[in-house]
Amino acid sequence: MSSGTKELLVSLSFPDAGHGWVVGSNGTILATSDGGRTWKPQVSGTSNYLFGVCFVNPQKGWIVGEAGTILHTQDGGAHWQAQQSGEMEALLEAVKFLDEKRGFIVGEFGSILVTSDGGAIWKCITKREADILDIGS
Repeated sequence: MSSGTKELLVSLSFPDAGHGWVVGSNGTILATSDGGRTWKPQVSGTSNYLFGVCFVNPQKGWIVGEAGTILHTQDGGAHWQAQQSGEMEALLEAVKFLDEKRGFIVGEFGSILVTSDGGAIWKCITKREADILDIGS
């Protein structure tokens, strides 16, 4: 199985056995609907390096990357919309959603962002606040 790209790929999310996404350098997003046998590029709208991807189901997902990049889709990646991180210069490294509303992002210098509304508003919290929320578990 080949991804069909020469870009560096760094993060992968499969919300079910068939549907998956991988992200990487130069704004690369690839998607599969056949368990990884074939991959198709999706238009990210950015050339920023993308470091993390999380899908809660085959339609809804988020991607994070350099320069505070947060992308969100509600249609399986046919369209990606930018969300505001409030951390525009921060490198965002990983994203995790517990469901369609509650999510977390970690980035450089220990930055932690949380949302309880699907990413409409992201709030920067401290490590101490994260410990109280017990988000590391």
